[in-house]
Amino acid sequence: MPSQPAFAAHRRSLCLALVAGLAVGVGAASAVVVDTSVANAATAVSTASPEAQAVPQLTLHDSNGRPVYSGEADAYPTFGTAISTSGASCPADADDAARLSVTTATTSVVVSANAPVSAGQPVTVPMASSFAEVVPDVQASSADLVLECLALQAGVPATVTAVATLPVTFTDGIWSVPGAPVVIPDPKPSTSPSSQPSSPGGTDTGGTGGSGASGSAQNSATANAGGPLAFTGVEIAGLSALAAGLLAAGAFLVLRRRRKRVTVEGA
Repeated sequence: MPSQPAFAAHRRSLCLALVAGLAVGVGAASAVVVDTSVANAATAVSTASPEAQAVPQLTLHDSNGRPVYSGEADAYPTFGTAISTSGASCPADADDAARLSVTTATTSVVVSANAPVSAGQPVTVPMASSFAEVVPDVQASSADLVLECLALQAGVPATVTAVATLPVTFTDGIWSVPGAPVVIPDPKPSTSPSSQPSSPGGTDTGGTGGSGASGSAQNSATANAGGPLAFTGVEIAGLSALAAGLLAAGAFLVLRRRRKRVTVEGA
């Protein structure tokens, strides 16, 4: 019969294994909670405080006054008018007229006639060119559309002051500017047939065992598709650690019962 000190040492080892297993399980579960909380917090921060998008200082409109945000670079004119937004107005020392210019890395070209300016009113300048005429590359490049205010002397600009800029991107002959509204399409109802049509009697009892297994697999796949999200690797690790702790506890109980049985038999 094993001695009492041996049983005591064995019992202490089992207790330590049980405590370690439970600690690992609790720690992994806590890691899952912390990881999920951090992810949710990061999402909340990114949603609550996204990078500020600059409000365009110019808005482009077609000949009917409707806002436009993209089009063909070789269209003439590219758009109807450019209108300054609030805060973009001509200063007092350059309020005789306004014009548009297109600036690239190597060129700067005036693309409109001089337009009159009214005090306290948005500056409106008609476009008189196409982007393809003044931008060297409209396949993959960028440029700036600039609103310039002028001080005239004998009809000639003596002072030119840029008061608003709108970046323009060119891709495969198409120009686009920021500020386009995001259009969310309406969800369309699903028209796909049911994966497992029901029989007229409501339950198919005439099929073979193989077909029944196939039907169960289809039902399981359907239930999983409509259920919650799948477990992540961290969650699976936590559950595995918790299961290991429970197994350690079960082993301890089995060994304890076996020790009592040996003690009784030895007595």
